[in-house]
Amino acid sequence: MLEYSIACEACDYLFYLNPAVAAAGLILNEKNQMLFIVRGKSPAKGRWALVGGFVDCGESPEKALKRECQEEVGITIDTPSYLACYPNTYTYKSIAYPVLDLFFTAKECSPAESLVCDREEVSHVEWQDPWHFDPAQLAFPSMQRALIRWQKVNPSLPL
Repeated sequence: MLEYSIACEACDYLFYLNPAVAAAGLILNEKNQMLFIVRGKSPAKGRWALVGGFVDCGESPEKALKRECQEEVGITIDTPSYLACYPNTYTYKSIAYPVLDLFFTAKECSPAESLVCDREEVSHVEWQDPWHFDPAQLAFPSMQRALIRWQKVNPSLPL
């Protein structure tokens, strides 16, 4: 069971383990394909995921998503639009961190002939048909839920 606070017996300080905030994008290109990555590091190394990452101090989730898109795959996106948020657990070096994942939709603004991967973060990038992508393939349950939500909000194939 995840403990939500740590007490210091010496000084009576109580440290609360509040969730970290992350932002991820359901990014579409001009062909209505969605951007999926294969994670290049743990947790869930080698699994499909959405572009995203942790929000830095003083940064909005939208700005964090734009930064992550540039850093991880070298693309620029338009203004992200909020879709949903879901809790997640991010296990790193045997420590389970509570995370609140915020999901946004956005369009790619700078079509690139080939996407550039940050090989430390991403091992593969691919544009795929989001209506036929199985959410169960995504690394984290929060991402699976976000794609399912997106598919329900966008039930028909584009013309």
